[in-house]
Amino acid sequence: MVHVLLLILKILLMTVLVLLGLVLLLLLLVLLVPVRYRAYAEKHDLLLAKLKVSFMGFVLCLKAIYDEKGFHYKLKLFGGTLLASEDSITDGEAGNNIKAWKLESKKENEKEEEKDIIDKTFEEHIDAEGLEQEDEAFLFHQSDFEEEKTGIRKKIGMFLDNTVSGIKNKVCGLIHKFRMLKAKVEEYKRFLRHNETKETLKSVKKGVLKILKHLKPTQIKGELLYGAGNPASTGKQLGYMSIALPFYYDKVDITPDFSKKVLEGYISVKGRVRLGSLAVYLLQMILNKNTMATIKRFKKISGGK
Repeated sequence: MVHVLLLILKILLMTVLVLLGLVLLLLLLVLLVPVRYRAYAEKHDLLLAKLKVSFMGFVLCLKAIYDEKGFHYKLKLFGGTLLASEDSITDGEAGNNIKAWKLESKKENEKEEEKDIIDKTFEEHIDAEGLEQEDEAFLFHQSDFEEEKTGIRKKIGMFLDNTVSGIKNKVCGLIHKFRMLKAKVEEYKRFLRHNETKETLKSVKKGVLKILKHLKPTQIKGELLYGAGNPASTGKQLGYMSIALPFYYDKVDITPDFSKKVLEGYISVKGRVRLGSLAVYLLQMILNKNTMATIKRFKKISGGK
């Protein structure tokens, strides 16, 4: 009997270990196996754009395209379609929705007709009984429940009182908000000047640069013809584009056109992203002691817990 129990425990333990191993393997695959992406866009007379994102080839794949027919996408898992850009409501379902709406409208109309018939019957019943004048006054007149009429001078006075009171309350509220805002601004200034805040910003900047470097495409190429309509605007826009110059300076050929407004050409990018690397960079920023202290201080200033 004891031998049987030990055997069962051994099987259960092995089963648990196998499941844990599978979970660990799946987690390592998600973190270490890169998610690959590829995108292509071309614009001449029309705009054409394509995107493909895949994980382990056929395991998870997203494809999307935009052309003159519109936007279309498809998400597949192990070859089976999970999501697609097809209409989710069929013609039969749409017809059933219309029928249901018509039936509901018919029921509402019947209820209104029934109510009119009841009211009419009540009025005819009263006429048929022949009420005395005193009873008729008691039944139909409700002057005791009507509000007393207010004179024009009293209405003007009430309006002026309400207006002055409203303006006073709003002015006092604005003064209070301004004082609170001024105090809050001073607190934020002290927060930004704090040494821990400065160290946190340095750490976040370093982490963001690592993330951008990791997200940088492994391959990028293209040719663009760009013009904003006049020389000044074209030069200004090209200056903004130069911010991302380290990413494309020797891969994308941009030809300026200072005489007209135009955007033509193509661009193709290809790359991969490892979720494990992104997780490491984010944890390095978040778990930094200066970052944690800065977050607590910011919550306290902003009124959070």
